[in-house]
Amino acid sequence: MSDNVKNYFKEIPNFLAYFVFSAFIGSMSPILIEIGKTFTIGPREISLIFASISIGGVFGRVTSFFYRIRLNNRHIVISAYTLLSILIIILSQLKNLTLFFIIYFLSGYLLGIIMVIASENLLESPVANKERLITISTSFSPLGSIVFPLIASALVKNGHDWKYLYYILLFMTVLVIILYLTINRHPRQSSGSVEQKLIFKGIFTNKKNNVVFVIMSFCILFYVMAEFIISNWSPTFFRIKGIIDVQGAGYMLSIFWVLVILGRFLVSFLAGRIKILYIILILSVVSLVSTVFLILSINSVSIYIFVGLAGLGYSGLYTMIFYSGSTIYKKGRGTLSTLMLLSSGIGQFIVSYLTKTVSKYNVSLSMFNGVIFMGILLILIITVIFYKKRSFSHPSIQ
Repeated sequence: MSDNVKNYFKEIPNFLAYFVFSAFIGSMSPILIEIGKTFTIGPREISLIFASISIGGVFGRVTSFFYRIRLNNRHIVISAYTLLSILIIILSQLKNLTLFFIIYFLSGYLLGIIMVIASENLLESPVANKERLITISTSFSPLGSIVFPLIASALVKNGHDWKYLYYILLFMTVLVIILYLTINRHPRQSSGSVEQKLIFKGIFTNKKNNVVFVIMSFCILFYVMAEFIISNWSPTFFRIKGIIDVQGAGYMLSIFWVLVILGRFLVSFLAGRIKILYIILILSVVSLVSTVFLILSINSVSIYIFVGLAGLGYSGLYTMIFYSGSTIYKKGRGTLSTLMLLSSGIGQFIVSYLTKTVSKYNVSLSMFNGVIFMGILLILIITVIFYKKRSFSHPSIQ
């Protein structure tokens, strides 16, 4: 294991998996109203596009195991990106709503496979400092969520067709394929076949560790549900309320994700100095309070301030929760990370439908769900802390 800069550089194609995934979803967030107009439906109905991506991602993550048994990771991921590029071309020409949702489901399926492979590659990387590596990789997710919402809102603001986004996404997928063929040329044999044996022998061999893993899986589920409210629904919520316009929605998301990135740098500095679970606890409190004030905002200035504070709070939560859950056992980390990603995908799917349903009856309550989800996450983290103190001292979760 080495922290040589070259080893980090070779992981760029895996880092970009997070960028492409967030770009694919984030680009839709500020322009749901315009997308709905294209298909003559409202923003609440078109928001189910997130559900299509999410449920596709869930299926992709589940079935990725079968591909990993038979093929090496590099072949799988290049094939997935190639098929995704074809789907993007189809999306750029689609006018039928049903096909639009189907293609997004298939895109989510491929993105789910890609995320599992990228996460496994990173956990099996020669880089010794996995915590830093995961923090860097997940920082590419907010980068995609900064760049593409701004592009989307700028296109609409200047009277251009929002579908031009697909040509930029196509460029990104082709670029990643090229990078896998150049700087990431050495195929990594998937650990799927090894973990197939481990599953029968038993990866989950310690009952106390299993309890912690289950709770951390629920933590990532409720985190994702809370983040969805802020990053995917709140721009449309404030546009419906008439407080911001499409450009303001783009600015709002950019502020949120810029502060997420800055917060992750701060968290990476604190990690090792403060116990991970305590970092998660502090960030959960900050996220909960800032989300409450964000919902109560009545002008664009207060929206930008509190969404920025929310970004700081949300910044290290996904990274720390994912790392804590995926490294509970030394063996079977590919399976552990897949299950954590699966929990994440299920959360996205549930909250997409829940937000659409609740917003029909009470649009303010649909935002307040974010407070509820973050409150549950806070309770779960407190539960883990007390459980660990009472039951054992675990070396993998500091």
